[in-house]
Amino acid sequence: MATANASETFPTASVVKLLIGIDLLLDGNAPSDSAARVREMLAKSDDTIASALWVQRGETRIIDRMQDLMHLPTLSAPDSPGQWGSTRIDALDVARLWSWILTQAPASIRETILDSTGGATEIAADGFDQYFGIPDALPGREWWIKQGWGSSRQRRVVNTTGLVGHAQRYILVLLTSYPMDVPFATCTEGATAGVEELAPVIR
Repeated sequence: MATANASETFPTASVVKLLIGIDLLLDGNAPSDSAARVREMLAKSDDTIASALWVQRGETRIIDRMQDLMHLPTLSAPDSPGQWGSTRIDALDVARLWSWILTQAPASIRETILDSTGGATEIAADGFDQYFGIPDALPGREWWIKQGWGSSRQRRVVNTTGLVGHAQRYILVLLTSYPMDVPFATCTEGATAGVEELAPVIR
């Protein structure tokens, strides 16, 4: 395992959609179309679905439940309950989240998440190109990704996270933050460059 500044917390941006989806899928009384909604939310990084589920599931209570379930010490709810993308976490806890999906999630939930993150669309529901970082830097590798981008506390946020390699051998997490005057294109290029540094050791 290699880490750098792994205990510094960052806004999750859309990475929190993994937690929103898991919280819904664990509910035995959830509607019958829940898995389909989660697949679409994760594959397309759909903010409309995420916002609706965030409210329906109790907003920050989702974070409380996931904290109790996964024991992620740095996971914290957003200051403003409606701003799900401002949930904060460090890279180690994002890695623990992916590990939970692989090793502890019920099989049906794991299948739903891996199907959707392995089939993430190049263009997200909001028109953003989400093939930065892991997909761009590691051509030819298998991957399952949940990306994040946006702004929080007057900073741009670009996160690339996921599983890489045959049988999900590697968990890779890169969380980044930039001043608001830095273009998103520059931010995503930085995320890709960061992952490229690891390419020689990812087989």
